[in-house]
Amino acid sequence: MIVKPWELAEAELILGCAERFGVAPHEVYRWPARTLRLLRIEALGKPKDKPGDGKGGDAPGWPT
Repeated sequence: MIVKPWELAEAELILGCAERFGVAPHEVYRWPARTLRLLRIEALGKPKDKPGDGKGGDAPGWPT
């Protein structure tokens, strides 16, 4: 099994939250760990998009 490096997972989390909530990445680092944990739980509950299904997830350069 191939596992994402923790640096990639952290970057995806921080930058994704910053984009989603319209804040700078340094602001996301100030959030309580509980908030980030809840966002991760939410993400686990969503189905993954399949490449080419028209729902996103097939943008070049973005891991799925």
